Amino acid sequence: MDIIIEYKDKKNSSATLRNGTLIVRISSRITNANQQVHIASLTKRFQHHQEQHKAAPLIHNESYNFYGLKTLTLKIEESASSRTSIKIDAHQLIIKKAHSQTDSDLRAKIAKKITNHLENDLIHYVYAISEATLNHDPEDVYFKNLKSRWGHCHYHYESITLSTKLAWVPKSHFNYVIIHELCHLIHPNHSAKYWQLVKTYCPNYLKLRKELVKWQ
Repeated sequence: MDIIIEYKDKKNSSATLRNGTLIVRISSRITNANQQVHIASLTKRFQHHQEQHKAAPLIHNESYNFYGLKTLTLKIEESASSRTSIKIDAHQLIIKKAHSQTDSDLRAKIAKKITNHLENDLIHYVYAISEATLNHDPEDVYFKNLKSRWGHCHYHYESITLSTKLAWVPKSHFNYVIIHELCHLIHPNHSAKYWQLVKTYCPNYLKLRKELVKWQ
């Protein structure tokens, strides 16, 4: 994990993870010794978090369920090419993996491929969830490789965008994210009324929301 240290004129130190890089913002108001303590503490905390939630390696001949909608068996072989190729047939996901390809990047490529393959089914599924719950259909539904969110509601355009990373989560968690974004079509905020609406259609949303961290 790459680390960037920034010194800011603010009271507290903080850190954020952006595209695999840890950005540590250290208060310039504290002593140099305390700055080093803050850097070490924040770095250790995020590295521990990364280890706890590190994705399991992809396994050859293992079956994976994507979006809770389609199960495929992974066929993985090393490729002599510098580029990874992915093909989908009726029951298999055939991967020719470049030697330099990391598991996290491979997961992102697979999610994109699966999403494109299932795009029509996924959009129909979102509308089915909408009709079974709020009965307030979005104008459009998009799937994109969102870096730091599971989804996003474009309230003024009546559309929602869902992360392709959801390909790897169980169906129950996928359903929660759909409901989460659909509820923003009614309440474009995280007010008490908003969360009450989410709870109406997803009573165990707190548990699902917490568990989603495993796949971030």
